[in-house]
Amino acid sequence: MIESDYIIRMFTLLGKALARVALRKETKEYEEAAGEVDESSKALLGLSVEMLIRLPIPDLHRLFGSDPAIAKTRFYIAGLLLRQTGELAGFAGRDDESTEILFKSLSLIFEYVPGEDDLESDRLVETADFLLLKLDDYDLPAALKEKTAAYYENRGMYAKCEDVIFQLIEEKPDFLPEAISFYERFLAKQDADLESGNLPREEVEASLSEIRSKLEKITNGSRC
Repeated sequence: MIESDYIIRMFTLLGKALARVALRKETKEYEEAAGEVDESSKALLGLSVEMLIRLPIPDLHRLFGSDPAIAKTRFYIAGLLLRQTGELAGFAGRDDESTEILFKSLSLIFEYVPGEDDLESDRLVETADFLLLKLDDYDLPAALKEKTAAYYENRGMYAKCEDVIFQLIEEKPDFLPEAISFYERFLAKQDADLESGNLPREEVEASLSEIRSKLEKITNGSRC
């Protein structure tokens, strides 16, 4: 109960902080908006925005604590704050910096896995979709692509998930067993669900056969 109250309080403070930032953005007070984001980061996470950008995710895991629910909440808050920072850098014409920050924002957002009836599910989806669209012209790192594939699977966006899976297969053949697991999960779905995700069962079966064949060739080749 104490943990739940803490998380709700964090989300309430976050909402107020984002409202203040939005107001600054509306009036084009971008430096002031960036200051609001930094102060909110220090208040909610105990870290400046600069530290959120600079520290690798494993270091943030250690800093955000061992309680999974609280840690994932902190990652989510960090991701939302960096989204604002990235957008503000873009408004200021610092496009390369903006892109780098948005990459980090997406990485942090994907550390948060919403539970059933999660109060933040809608905002998470909006944020993740926004970031994926903004970064669509860039090649995501493989680790981030894996998280993106899982995100699309959880959303029921199976065709988009497939696109990412095949990118991963091209980049790292050792992803083939995981790719097979994705397709085996797809096959367990109802036909209507697959159709809704723009990936008919026939395509799932064909892709699974292709991937299994790729893995078999690699396995047989390694035995020679």
